[in-house]
Amino acid sequence: MLDAVRELGLFANKHKIPISKIAKKTSVSRGERYYAVFVNILAHEEKFHFDITVEDFDASKIVLYLFDEDYTKGNIQAPFLPYTDIEKTFWKKVYGWFKNFSKNVPFGKLSLVDFEKIEKFLDENRDEITQELSQRLSDFGKNDKVFIGLKINGKYLGEFEDVKDFWLQSLEDCEWHDGYCSVCGEKKFVTVRTSAFQFDTIDKPGFIVGGLNEKIAWRNIPVCQNCRTLLKAGKNFIEIYLTFKFYGLSYWLIPKFFVGETELKEEILTELWKYTIKDVSLGDAVAVKQIEEQITNDESEILSLLKEGDKVKDFLTVNLMFVRADNSAERILLHIEDVFPSQIKKIFDAKKHVEKKFQELMEDFKEIWEKSQKRKERTDKQTDWFERLKQYNFGKVRTFFQKTDQLKRNSDLDKYFLEIVNCVFKSRPLDWRFLTRFYMNIIRKAITSEKFYDIPITEAMMNTEFFKELKLLDFKKEVSMPNSKFDAIFEKYGETLNNPAKRAIFLLGALTEMLLYVQYSLRSSRPFLKKLKSLSMTAADIRGLLPEIMNKFQEYERWDLGKRELAEEISDLFLQASENDWKMPVDEMNFYFACGMNLEKRIVKILYGDNNNKEEGQ
Repeated sequence: MLDAVRELGLFANKHKIPISKIAKKTSVSRGERYYAVFVNILAHEEKFHFDITVEDFDASKIVLYLFDEDYTKGNIQAPFLPYTDIEKTFWKKVYGWFKNFSKNVPFGKLSLVDFEKIEKFLDENRDEITQELSQRLSDFGKNDKVFIGLKINGKYLGEFEDVKDFWLQSLEDCEWHDGYCSVCGEKKFVTVRTSAFQFDTIDKPGFIVGGLNEKIAWRNIPVCQNCRTLLKAGKNFIEIYLTFKFYGLSYWLIPKFFVGETELKEEILTELWKYTIKDVSLGDAVAVKQIEEQITNDESEILSLLKEGDKVKDFLTVNLMFVRADNSAERILLHIEDVFPSQIKKIFDAKKHVEKKFQELMEDFKEIWEKSQKRKERTDKQTDWFERLKQYNFGKVRTFFQKTDQLKRNSDLDKYFLEIVNCVFKSRPLDWRFLTRFYMNIIRKAITSEKFYDIPITEAMMNTEFFKELKLLDFKKEVSMPNSKFDAIFEKYGETLNNPAKRAIFLLGALTEMLLYVQYSLRSSRPFLKKLKSLSMTAADIRGLLPEIMNKFQEYERWDLGKRELAEEISDLFLQASENDWKMPVDEMNFYFACGMNLEKRIVKILYGDNNNKEEGQ
């Protein structure tokens, strides 16, 4: 992976792409303005005085400022820092760094003036400088971001070579050895760690050649100075342009090229970069292309671009690295290596397949939606949920793999969610029973609270269809069963409903939903929901529901021909099912039941055709 990061660093340097993280912040309009405030020491012969200068922060001058955005936290001394407090920021950190420099480079000269004399002037005029600084800083507003540093005779510290050299050396606190660079492979002076990443540590046995012997730790990841610089540039490029949101998480997308034409590599990287910044001025059509389809919740998602065209086919793979910042360190949550564009295309093809297959169901929901809107039963938030069902994406998976309890502050199912994401991108099988357990956790909560449980059930069904299309689920072979009036719907979900017991449970769920609808239309409540035991029913519970449902329909005088026909089909399937067919977990059984409830409108259309409103008592 380091080779791929180095390639990005080379690309960024060659094309002079801004890769400063602060440059990204200052370029985003959020009502914030960035300023640089300097204590300017005017040193001419023996006469010294100072003034305070204020200018707009210029990200292109960060080397002149001597600003390293990775070394701005805690009590680290530095020549240029974000302002928080005059005493802490300027005197303790900025002035403290300059004192250290003056002490270590006592014979340096600036316009024939000793650094020691400048240090002495700052020390003697501390109160006056603090007062003047305080007055100037009081002019800034709440949304102004202020940085503070030193100038000498109107020049930035980075304009003085001896100061700049000392600063660069202070950033490289490491020992150098004669060896081979692990990145470029050349024989050079190398040192331990890459400096770009925080997860290549030297304090854990797993990362150290020879245990915890730091004297030979440099052998673990020996890196030369040039590669260290390029790796840092590459990482900054990734963080600015190739970092994407992923439902409460974030990932780095790192392209990895095979040996091939340099020009094609440059062309692809340029296209990716333009796509992420949406740079209209560059005049490239891809830069202004609107993302018509997304599989994540990031508006700048780039995955849809990687699946298109022969340009990227078999020429590169991508690494997806899910990283979480943990204080000053970086924690790798998941690293998906070598994902081919062809696999990304399969994922988007599966997405389209799901959307097409569920379009008919969405039309049913639309009809129900419009009726409920007239009755003012749904809120704006629920309207947003309905809009979500029009497109399939990983958000449907995240619905079931985010929190075990919605009252929890943080997600505690990230590990499971990322395992599923990994299976999708690497074509690895999923456990069906594992999925149904988490499906039912959310569906039960919706049923218990009598919310619109059709939404999570539909999302679970869409996920299942998505995984089936990618061949990640392995259902047992469908057993031979007689022809049925409901073959059209069984064929549509045949792999899942592959034995008589599953089909009976599914149809019973539809019949139950028909009863709940009748109850709500007559009583404005659904008391029969209590009989469903929050969808934790056993096989005996499910088989015992049929006579109770039949009896309720007769009480409400809604026991018409269509419902009798459906009940007969369920009874027939009960008789066909063997004891082995019923050997499935409670979560799985109740999921089939919930799917039947959700597809009740499909069953009603088969039974009643266009007369379903009349027959159902609507």
